[in-house]
Amino acid sequence: MNQLLSTIPPDGGWHPLIIHFPVALFPVTTLFLIGSIVWKRQRWVLMWVALALMAMGALGSYVAVVTGEDAKEHVVVTKENSDTLTQHQEAAENVWLMFTVLTAIYASMAWSIYRYPDQTKKYFVLASVVFLLCYLFVLSQLILVGHLGGTLVHKYGVYAMMR
Repeated sequence: MNQLLSTIPPDGGWHPLIIHFPVALFPVTTLFLIGSIVWKRQRWVLMWVALALMAMGALGSYVAVVTGEDAKEHVVVTKENSDTLTQHQEAAENVWLMFTVLTAIYASMAWSIYRYPDQTKKYFVLASVVFLLCYLFVLSQLILVGHLGGTLVHKYGVYAMMR
């Protein structure tokens, strides 16, 4: 048990472990969103899987933002890395908020299609394509956040505390 506890990161060390979950979940969700538009027979399954992945990604991104704020307390902020660190933090918070809003919108879309299938059937593809375009835009913002995080690590040497 002592060995297990010794592998737990100290303060500020959780962020690099947590961040990779939403970074992986959100792009994979895109495949299920596209699949729900293309494969009519499997639409419901693909929609609910996409919604579950989005919800897990939104929750993971919230945890990543919180652990990132904790990690910021344990790094040396210099005039060289300060701007990049601030941009990374603000962009990450915006991406978390946008993905959370998109998750709520997609949940309401899925519920309305489930509740009113006849009235919403003819608008499903159009609404889904518009949603997908919005989702891809937010995904591009996630890539920017990742780039800023990578810049902090690889250019400025900002690392999380690990044992």
